[in-house]
Amino acid sequence: MTSTWIDKIPSSYRHLLIILIDVCSLVLAHYLAFYLRYEGNVPPAKMALMPKLLLTVVPLRLIFFVWFGLYRGFWRYAGIQDLMRIFRAVSLSSATIALVLRLLYGLTDLPRSVFVIDWALTIMLIGGSRFSLRALRALTPPSQNKNSKRVLIVGADDTAENLLHSILFQPREYQIIGLVSDRPDKQKMFIHGVPVLGTRHELAELVAKHDIQEIFIAMPFASASVFREIVAQCQTAKLRIKRVPAVKEILNGHVTVSQLREVQLEDLLGREPVSLDFEKVEAFLQSQVVLVTGAGGSIGSELCRQIARFRPSLLVMLDQAENGLYRLDQDFIQSKSEVARALVIADVTDANRMQEIFARFQPHLVFHAAAHKHVPLMELNKKEAVKNNVLGTLVLARMACAFHAAKMVMISTDKAVNPTSVMGASKRLAEMLLQDMSRRNRTAFITVRFGNVLGSDGSVVPLFKEQILNGGPVTVTHPDIERYFMTIPEAVQLVLQAGAFGQGGEIFILDMGQPVKIVDLARNLITLSGYKPEDIGIQITGLRLGEKLYEELWTSEEKIQSTIYNKILMAQATTPRHELNGEIDQLVETAKNGTEEEVLKLLRELVPNYQAE
Repeated sequence: MTSTWIDKIPSSYRHLLIILIDVCSLVLAHYLAFYLRYEGNVPPAKMALMPKLLLTVVPLRLIFFVWFGLYRGFWRYAGIQDLMRIFRAVSLSSATIALVLRLLYGLTDLPRSVFVIDWALTIMLIGGSRFSLRALRALTPPSQNKNSKRVLIVGADDTAENLLHSILFQPREYQIIGLVSDRPDKQKMFIHGVPVLGTRHELAELVAKHDIQEIFIAMPFASASVFREIVAQCQTAKLRIKRVPAVKEILNGHVTVSQLREVQLEDLLGREPVSLDFEKVEAFLQSQVVLVTGAGGSIGSELCRQIARFRPSLLVMLDQAENGLYRLDQDFIQSKSEVARALVIADVTDANRMQEIFARFQPHLVFHAAAHKHVPLMELNKKEAVKNNVLGTLVLARMACAFHAAKMVMISTDKAVNPTSVMGASKRLAEMLLQDMSRRNRTAFITVRFGNVLGSDGSVVPLFKEQILNGGPVTVTHPDIERYFMTIPEAVQLVLQAGAFGQGGEIFILDMGQPVKIVDLARNLITLSGYKPEDIGIQITGLRLGEKLYEELWTSEEKIQSTIYNKILMAQATTPRHELNGEIDQLVETAKNGTEEEVLKLLRELVPNYQAE
């Protein structure tokens, strides 16, 4: 922070100094009012009266100044609101002084103009002393820092002005070189002495010309396309890109340096916030016993966090791996969550264990997020993929029916559509199984299908970050490979919404927006990490086992319908009408005791559109 000689005075003495300055200002205004009224020839009687009047004027003024909080503000930040407080305090105290002198002391011969002149002079002197502190601070050169970063601010509106103003009052950690704006009327103009250097389309040229080290995006309303354009232009430079928060995150409309955050991949996706039907979801979850499988994973743990907000009577968090479950419980402890919860280590394919858990907790709602999801790994372990993804779903579904659970919601994947991998085919079979069981049981079975989520365990984004941290290269399997992405919180909100809305037998599909090229994702992540893509390098490794170039969200046979929720679609599926349980039991038994070839043969028969590569 830029410091003046006043800032170096201890705060208690600083307040006394300001009061002393006010007293001097009040005395000066009082004497000047008389001298101006009488044009320098104050009558001797009035001259003798003036010191006596000060014994009333000064205490009354100070009482009103304290009442209006004039000694509680930081005057180095004085603004219009502070000036208005001074105006109100002086006006009300002037009226009170006039009444006291006339009614209590009978001084009816004092000219009214003396009170008016005194009022005006007091406002000018008191206000001037406050704003002179701000002016003194602004004129005092900030402390120089030889390591200060050269910064360009993108934006030239009120948000950019607020940010620039806050930076100018900081020590020179940042050196603002200029601003960038697309508005023609802002070109070649200055804001707080800092020039507007050009438009957003000239950003790459400006970065190179002025040796910029960081970019601050001061555009709270900026769309994802704007962020993508800025990041794309910065790929030729090594710099950091930060942004001000979205409008809803900015308190009081003021922006400070401390509120800046790194631009994230989520900013480039441009996902609109989910408008959750809070009442319907609350009625769905509140005071219920809720079981979440795969609770230690990325989706499962976020499901638990969001379900806890709706106050279930008991949240049963189940996972086969202890570490993820332990971390999740620590999160609840750290956040001081009061939700009743049970931590259960169990394998969803173990029917006896699942029966024990259902008998003990009697869950009303089941969210099934436990699954093997890594495509190439499951190609090497085909039988395990079938056992976990198919048998696990079958066991849970049978338990849900046996113990009269109201609903079971399963998390599925876009890889289940026209699958080319065992993982995708096993998830497609799980979808078909739940639709089949929903027709024959009172328990409502619901499937929610969506694509990749940013930052999930073992996904591409954490891998890329680790590769960048290690100096590269970033590995991409194919230059044209595309994937759908959404954020974990967004996906989970829509899962809860679909679960509350579904009646049974539906496959809900989440609106994933436009697919993203993985190579573009890699370039953007390298740029956001402060490097040039050519410095880190992008290596094309070739498609992996079972991997597709493009994912789909539904098949050509599925009829897609909209729902009352604009981000949730519903697929009218083509599941065969005959019972699948027997055939699935045969597949599961083969996965336990047969060969991989026998498993693949049965899987192709049960999932006709499975095209194994």
